[in-house]
Amino acid sequence: MIRRYRPSLDLIALGAALNALVVIANAGVMPVTGAPSQGVLGGINPFVSWELASTDHHLLLLADAWALRGFSPGDLLALAGVLLALGVLGLRRLGRARRAVRRRIGLGGGA
Repeated sequence: MIRRYRPSLDLIALGAALNALVVIANAGVMPVTGAPSQGVLGGINPFVSWELASTDHHLLLLADAWALRGFSPGDLLALAGVLLALGVLGLRRLGRARRAVRRRIGLGGGA
C-alpha cells in the first residue's frame, strides 16, 4: 500500500505536540497569557487545567493566549490541518462529481 503524503496530518500532529510540550513543561497545566483574571478561567472545562501565566511558567510563547480567544499556536496549527484536510476532501468530491456529470452528458470521463 502506498502512503500519500498528507501535510494536513503533519500540521495536526505538530499542533498537538506543541500543546503537549507546553503542558508537560508546566507540570500538567496550560498557562494562559493576557487573561484579565483567574475568575474568567474557572469552569470552562473540568478536564483541562488552565492557570494565568506567571514568571513560574515555561514556553509562554506557545501557551494559550487570551488575545487569540484562548487558543495557542498549537491549537491554530491543528485547526489549520483540519481545515486543510476538509478542503482536500471537498476538492476530491467536487472533482468526482464533475467527472460524473461530464460522463452523464457525454463529454467523456476525463480529468
